[in-house]
Amino acid sequence: MPDRETIRRWSEGDGALAAAILSARELGYLDRAEAAVEAAKSAENAAAGRLAFDAEKWFLGKLSRAFADRGDKATGAGDAAAVPHAHRIDLSDAPMDVLRYLAEQSLGDDDQR
Repeated sequence: MPDRETIRRWSEGDGALAAAILSARELGYLDRAEAAVEAAKSAENAAAGRLAFDAEKWFLGKLSRAFADRGDKATGAGDAAAVPHAHRIDLSDAPMDVLRYLAEQSLGDDDQR
């Protein structure tokens, strides 16, 4: 498996690859969201379930526009369309155990086999 930096370089030079990676990530984020909802529903401790759900929702909101907080609809605050922007997260200095954890979290059950 190529390392993260190699894939980043490839995607910068290939728009179709970049789009495919983005699409795959969004599907992974949807899987994480569905798992968070199910975990919250089945939590034995309601407060712990809510805390875990809110943490996952916050994290997904940082990774994907689909889960970003839209702000106050009445005033337009938080409207992502008003100010176009992009986020890049540089994980090149992240410890390997953090990268492994993030990779495991982004895989669905079928992908972990």
